[in-house]
Amino acid sequence: MPKRRPPRERIDTVLEKRDNYRKKDRKILSTALYLSSKPKDGASIYMILREANLTKQDQSKFTKEIMIPMQKDGWIEKITYSPRQSVYKITEKGQSALFAAKKLCSEHDLLSKLEAFREFATLF
Repeated sequence: MPKRRPPRERIDTVLEKRDNYRKKDRKILSTALYLSSKPKDGASIYMILREANLTKQDQSKFTKEIMIPMQKDGWIEKITYSPRQSVYKITEKGQSALFAAKKLCSEHDLLSKLEAFREFATLF
């Protein structure tokens, strides 16, 4: 008689997806905070990756998942000086969004009790 495999552990996909969204929101907020500390000069993608404790191998994934959506939503703008050199700067919309989030956290609003804002409060 063949041996029977042990049952596989069930993976809760809802929890996995929620964690991914939470991580993405945290990356967006931390990137916006970093760029707000450099409003005039901006920062290259390599400086942002270093701040996020990522390697250069993570650049394309980070650019696709974080930087391009932030650019489309109006958080940041990309200024290209040459094909290999571009700088990201935070926009007024991004600054106002950060200000609103900080205000919510400082006033202990009901929204600040949500997990995304709880993690955001630890960033600054």
